[in-house]
Amino acid sequence: MSSLDWSSIRIPKELKESYEKVRMLLVRAIMSGKFEVGNKVAEILNPTKCPICGSSLKTVRKLSNSVEIAKCEKCGYSQPRLTTLSRENMTIELGLMLAKLGLGILAGLGLAALVNSLSDVLKDSDDAYEDSGKIIEGKVEEYEG
Repeated sequence: MSSLDWSSIRIPKELKESYEKVRMLLVRAIMSGKFEVGNKVAEILNPTKCPICGSSLKTVRKLSNSVEIAKCEKCGYSQPRLTTLSRENMTIELGLMLAKLGLGILAGLGLAALVNSLSDVLKDSDDAYEDSGKIIEGKVEEYEG
């Protein structure tokens, strides 16, 4: 893959250090058996349907043997998908994968979890994804946060 196939995200140093610690805490908790991957987590990590419009997700790019980018053919939503997670051994596999995944993929999974938790609100509008740019247009410049 060429460098044009990737973009970069900027993570403040303090957050990067925190993300690395949280990743290791998650790996430790998962591998110790204190955490069980349920169906909701499985839907987020290895989805078959778009959390925004409910249409099928199609693989548009394989990043590795276990990670691909899935994209909705209807609304265009994309997210990382962990493909080697089997329902039987998902907890152990997830622990091993979290230890290896890059922070960009982890951030993408975090955003996917947020989208999934808001899916009922997002599905209220058929054009939610396409209209989001229009809704915030002009507001970003006004925001001082």
